[in-house]
Amino acid sequence: MGTITFISPDGESRSIRIKHGTSIMEAAIAADIPGIEAQCYGAGVCGTCHVFAEPPMRSELPDPTEWETEMLSGVPLAGEGSRLSCQIPFEDRFDGAVFRVPERQDAIG
Repeated sequence: MGTITFISPDGESRSIRIKHGTSIMEAAIAADIPGIEAQCYGAGVCGTCHVFAEPPMRSELPDPTEWETEMLSGVPLAGEGSRLSCQIPFEDRFDGAVFRVPERQDAIG
């Protein structure tokens, strides 16, 4: 079990508890984190669970797969640290990670 923090576009910070193996998206949805829409329910095809992984923990996360990188290329607000939260299963070493929620979520395609 660990803790991750989401920062909303207006700067509000909210920390939640997360179990090992749970995706960042699943934890966000369960905690009603505003701005995480997850229209495809974690299939990794819509882009509406997009977050920005913040340093320093960003470098601890596994690299995005080729598929995730391809999907992120279609996310209008994607930038440095962009990830699909459905593609990141929580590991204990990610305890304390911070994810910034973008101003809006635009579905891919």
